[in-house]
Amino acid sequence: MTRAGSSSSPADFSPPDRFRSGDAVKSVGDLRTGAVYVFTDKIRLAIRVALATGRPLLLRGPSGWGKSSLAAATAKYLDWDYREFVVTARTQARDFGWDVDLLKRLSDAQARRLKTDWSRYVKPGLLWWAFAPASAAEQDREFRRSDNDNAAPAPAAAAPRGRSVVLIDEIDKADPDVPNSLLVALGSLQFTVDELNRTIAADPAAAPLVVITSNDERALPPAFLRRCIQLELPAFDNEAKGDRKKAMLAMLIDIGEEHFRSRAKRAYVQKIAEALVPDDQAPIPSPAEFVDITRAALELTDATPKADVIRQIADVTFVRAADAVESR
Repeated sequence: MTRAGSSSSPADFSPPDRFRSGDAVKSVGDLRTGAVYVFTDKIRLAIRVALATGRPLLLRGPSGWGKSSLAAATAKYLDWDYREFVVTARTQARDFGWDVDLLKRLSDAQARRLKTDWSRYVKPGLLWWAFAPASAAEQDREFRRSDNDNAAPAPAAAAPRGRSVVLIDEIDKADPDVPNSLLVALGSLQFTVDELNRTIAADPAAAPLVVITSNDERALPPAFLRRCIQLELPAFDNEAKGDRKKAMLAMLIDIGEEHFRSRAKRAYVQKIAEALVPDDQAPIPSPAEFVDITRAALELTDATPKADVIRQIADVTFVRAADAVESR
């Protein structure tokens, strides 16, 4: 498959409905390999608009519906570097750009080799690698350099290839001031490393695509929301009123079939879906849960998925589905 490439226009972002890059069967747990993704026109349009405007793409929606994996799949299709940062309650806005190793500085002070030049203690962060990869690689080498000429060189970070897709995961976990502070760097495509008095700036023609996810655990600042391209997942095309659940179930089957097409036919995947969602009242598992259930069923059953085994799997992976499976 031909990739869009780093010099393509936003209109060239046209992955197929079922995008595959690599072996999805080998992707277990929550590994964000981007090996498989089911795209819709609505998803493709949101990414094109984000690429055209240079704004971050904010993905909202329940956990397990492909917010984080969309960033990895997009990087695979574009053949760009993929970088991610998982936000915690302790995350500060500076953490996205660089980090200062104060323990290393303290150790140097105790050993009487403290440097006045802070470059030895500054480690490039997510946005530094995304904005100016060559500069980040140079700073990374300086940070890892040893004063002991006989010491083995510290392992260097992965060499950058060019443009990046950046995932900032679960932004709603951060303090409210962090999203707005982050937008200063994203909007201007630059930030200043205070300890080095050095400005890191991106070439607008090679700016990264920034994907930000939120589980809506905390309200995001209005100023932040205004500056983002927003998309709620799952996203369907021409969704008819009242058919959302039907569309969600059909997407689950498509995702399951694509993940396991080398091991299971569509009929197998559909039988599992029908057992988990027997009627309109039953809750629907997320794609992440459904893939786990299907993977486990393939390992624990023969050619026909057994309802009792599916029930046992559902008890530990999708508890709300257990009663629905029990009734069949």
